[in-house]
Amino acid sequence: MMLTAFARITRSCARWSTRPSNRIPLQSASRELFRLHENTHCSGSPVNGFRALTSSASLRKESSGIMSTIHKVARSGYTWGTNDLYDRARPSYPSQALTTLHASLPESSELKILEIGSGTGKFTRALLAHSSLGQSVAELRAVEPVDAMREAFEKGVKDGRVTCGEGTFEKTGLEDGWADLVVVAQAWHWCPDYEKGLAELARVVKPNGLVAFIWNLEDRDAAPWLSQLRAVYEEHMGNTPQYRSGQWRETFNTQPYLNLFHPHEEKEWEHIIPTTAEKVVERVLSKSYVAALDEEVKEKMKGELQAILKSGEGIKWIDQEAGTFEYPYLTQLVLMQRKKEGNGSGGGVEGGNGSGGTTKTAA
Repeated sequence: MMLTAFARITRSCARWSTRPSNRIPLQSASRELFRLHENTHCSGSPVNGFRALTSSASLRKESSGIMSTIHKVARSGYTWGTNDLYDRARPSYPSQALTTLHASLPESSELKILEIGSGTGKFTRALLAHSSLGQSVAELRAVEPVDAMREAFEKGVKDGRVTCGEGTFEKTGLEDGWADLVVVAQAWHWCPDYEKGLAELARVVKPNGLVAFIWNLEDRDAAPWLSQLRAVYEEHMGNTPQYRSGQWRETFNTQPYLNLFHPHEEKEWEHIIPTTAEKVVERVLSKSYVAALDEEVKEKMKGELQAILKSGEGIKWIDQEAGTFEYPYLTQLVLMQRKKEGNGSGGGVEGGNGSGGTTKTAA
């Protein structure tokens, strides 16, 4: 009887899948049917199969709740078909930033790290590959709300110390005081509620533990062509949350920050990434609000970007014959140390001045 029901569901899904708009949901449905089949086949019990189906229904309900907290631009811009582009086009992080992050942590070869909004694992791989920080990791738990990003993460990050699950800024699923370090790379600006999000970070990080935000951003002041480029694509940003808008700084006005953290510190590095015209265009297309645009609009934008790059005002060539030139970036690191107790007082990150100051460094 259960196998007959399974067959009926399979036939229904096959008919439903002919609609182009349903291709992505069908992948989730297929995974669900596979789990149902495994339960039924292995146990031989229709009851266990039914339990699997109802359990899947509960998971769908929970996933639906998680998806509702993701900004609509992130939902449409970071999905199957764009995650590979994101991983290919986005820059990694300068080793100096990771060295500074490691130096801000207590000495330990058994660090427990939580990474929220881990995406395709771009930062994770940089952290694990770092000469000192990578060797100090005992366990790294990544949480990412977007299915396609988690799928890319699991393909790209191969390390027995690392797991990746579904979660959000407000709901990580970790136990209290688990992490020595909570890190958010290129993502904190997406947090829909800084008050609730930071309360969750404060809950999962250990007393005296560290919370770190890090971003890469193209340095528009470093070259005229880059300033021109940003003027073209940033006009499509609308109200999409972005690091450059600075809205994320509202974090420092929240009660969890004021009550539970020492004054933060900010550090900034200038660094250069070798690139080509094709890679620059891909970098722009990997932006969430650009990826979500209609194809016609994106094609028009690509033409404008290519024209700017062809003109090349202020381009610094690395190898003109090969078409490689400098892509100037800024990397910003924000460090916040958890107070030992709720309303404690004291300095900021160990080794810093605790004043919320900024240090700028050339990478």
